[in-house]
Amino acid sequence: MPTEVKADPINSINGYFPPKGQFLFITQYRSEHRSSPFLDIGIGVVPVIIAYSPHPRITFQSFLQWQSGEVSFLDPLSGEILAQTDRAGIATYQFYTAWNFLKYQKAGLEHKVYAYLGLDTPVNASQRDSSGLTFDDGVWSPIMGASYRFTSLDYQVDASMFLQYTTAKDGFDSGQAFSYNLSFQRRIWPWTMPEYNPVQSLYFLLEFNGIWTGNAELNEVELADTNSHLLRFSPGLQYVYRNIMLDFSVQLPLLENLPDLPTATEMDINIVGGIRVYF
Repeated sequence: MPTEVKADPINSINGYFPPKGQFLFITQYRSEHRSSPFLDIGIGVVPVIIAYSPHPRITFQSFLQWQSGEVSFLDPLSGEILAQTDRAGIATYQFYTAWNFLKYQKAGLEHKVYAYLGLDTPVNASQRDSSGLTFDDGVWSPIMGASYRFTSLDYQVDASMFLQYTTAKDGFDSGQAFSYNLSFQRRIWPWTMPEYNPVQSLYFLLEFNGIWTGNAELNEVELADTNSHLLRFSPGLQYVYRNIMLDFSVQLPLLENLPDLPTATEMDINIVGGIRVYF
């Protein structure tokens, strides 16, 4: 039978660790909105994640993300809509191997450190375009990272960082990406752990999710002022019933350093809802 589960990060990949011999299925719906004087963009994102652990310290993770969006081109003076377009398709497909190379347990406390190797695959040959939507860039991009997890009977802390090394296609390189995440999960119902393992519980989460992207390159020439840095603050709730977990999170922008491009847009509030099943 699947084991009882605790809360995990909602907005980063460092929470996908099913027990040995089990699968974890996750899907979410993310409603995103971005805007600028020139563009208004509404996006719906559906990630699907499957993880499997053949060994207590090794987990394989598969990540597919589908996205659809509607873009309105605006008159920067009047705000009038000049034209509209929509687009849908696979935004990215990635897979990872996570290795728990360090583990320490004592008196109800547990520390774990993981190393990651992954690959972003060219599932779609499209490049970024003037619509302001970003789909898969059509290149192979290796990913490496590390994460740390501290677990007690009542709360959990997760921290992670990842580096994605992009390669060029048709002379264009979109820039290397470095992401970092920090999350705190606290069980709020029941507030104290009973003597028995509760069938259901409710957790409150606080997450910080950041991503920095370096300058793009065209024909090996760096394009100045095309780098960006985005940091999000994400409070959320997770309801756990046996081997099922329901996610809800709100993402708020804390820091936005945008590239000097006409398609650069500021993030508004994002809403995230999802479900996870261990089997």
